[in-house]
Amino acid sequence: SPNGAMRRGWNGITISRDTIHIPGVKLGFERPVFFERHAVGGEYGAGWKSVGKGRVLTTFFPEDVKEKPVIIDGREVKDSENAVVVYDNPLDNVEDLAHIFFS
Repeated sequence: SPNGAMRRGWNGITISRDTIHIPGVKLGFERPVFFERHAVGGEYGAGWKSVGKGRVLTTFFPEDVKEKPVIIDGREVKDSENAVVVYDNPLDNVEDLAHIFFS
């Protein structure tokens, strides 16, 4: 996707724009363009699996194997068919985005 390619190239920063115009109806942004922060890859780069009823446990395993794993989330999935989706959101672009907003 072009959006995913831009996010990767700009370290997660995306540009949104107002594209809907209806004569006589005020819709959209006050300004035509604004910047946002997304996960790099977001849902395009996510891991996912279709599963049935049961429990889901999202666990982080530190690089140092001596450290204990950290449970991120645990939940029951109750439907006969569920999509479980996982992706990470690096925080290394927060400073870049703040520079765009506040400079």
